[in-house]
Amino acid sequence: MTEEIQIDITTIQLDDLLIAIGGVLFAGTEIQEIDSDLLEKLKDLLETEINLRELGMDMPVDMKRKPRKKRPIEKGLPKGYDSKWEYDLHQEELQHWEHHKGIIEYSIPHKYHPDFIRIIGKKIIYLEAKGRFWDYAEYSKYIHIRKQLPKDCELVFLFSNPSAPMPGAKRRRDGTKRSHGEWASKNGFRWYSAESLPKKWKQEKED
Repeated sequence: MTEEIQIDITTIQLDDLLIAIGGVLFAGTEIQEIDSDLLEKLKDLLETEINLRELGMDMPVDMKRKPRKKRPIEKGLPKGYDSKWEYDLHQEELQHWEHHKGIIEYSIPHKYHPDFIRIIGKKIIYLEAKGRFWDYAEYSKYIHIRKQLPKDCELVFLFSNPSAPMPGAKRRRDGTKRSHGEWASKNGFRWYSAESLPKKWKQEKED
């Protein structure tokens, strides 16, 4: 017997979806019987979670528990359409148009002002002096900034306390939390403390 899952797919979070799907599987439902839309949603949420962890953190709890405003569900809405009006358009005025085909990626332009800048050897060094990160949005932006840098430029962190825990970091089995230095290393950033900063970087001119 197939268990039916009643879910608002637009707002459900990863942990809730895992519980829901796991529950019906435990009750005897075959994986092939689960709606493809639910599996696609699970795939998207898992990819988001993995990407966040690769950036160095899980999504903070306060971000997980603030789903977007629930969208009213129209009764009798055909599958794959966002509204009855959209469906009607596709049946009449826009019947010769393809519907929901293709993906367009977009980004919102931002500007970054590095704390310090200097040419070291043949490379332009942008030195970000960081006391600490305060939230996910702050530290994740540096991943995107680095992607925009030319090959002859490098973004380097100067931490006041490299061992300070990252915001929202989970406690590990040994009782520690991921530090700023660990986050930077995992994400391929060079970093220093004031004590470990190369001597030539402090000099007026390179030797």
